[in-house]
Amino acid sequence: MSTISKKIQKIFDDNKINDLQRFIEKRQQINNCNIKLRYIYYLCHYSSILITTIAISYKNNNIDNENIKDIIKLIWIGISLNVLSTLINAVENMNKTMSKKMMSDIAKIKSGSYIDEAEMLDSYHENSSKSGNNDNAHNKQTVIPL
Repeated sequence: MSTISKKIQKIFDDNKINDLQRFIEKRQQINNCNIKLRYIYYLCHYSSILITTIAISYKNNNIDNENIKDIIKLIWIGISLNVLSTLINAVENMNKTMSKKMMSDIAKIKSGSYIDEAEMLDSYHENSSKSGNNDNAHNKQTVIPL
């Protein structure tokens, strides 16, 4: 084997080792983050239900117009907490997708079929335009969020 081929092979091997270390560290960080996000999600979600339920129960107890503003504020706080919990859940799901992709790359490194890390995002629009099909409603392409 020539010295150039050896140097090229060493670069590829070093890249695989660096990617493997980075993937393992990143997956650990994502898993730790997802645990925290899951607790925050449950806290926000069930707090929103509790606050909204309390506000609605006060409304049914014939209170004066002055306190209705406070009840409306409570309802909006409950709705806001529910929106926040939905956003947290979306971030958690994106993290799960990235973690699965990294695990796939780790498995490829282990099996020896790894070349370089794959892109995390496949554009729906790029896949649609390449297919040549003008009917985008029936496009079954997968989009992997970041």
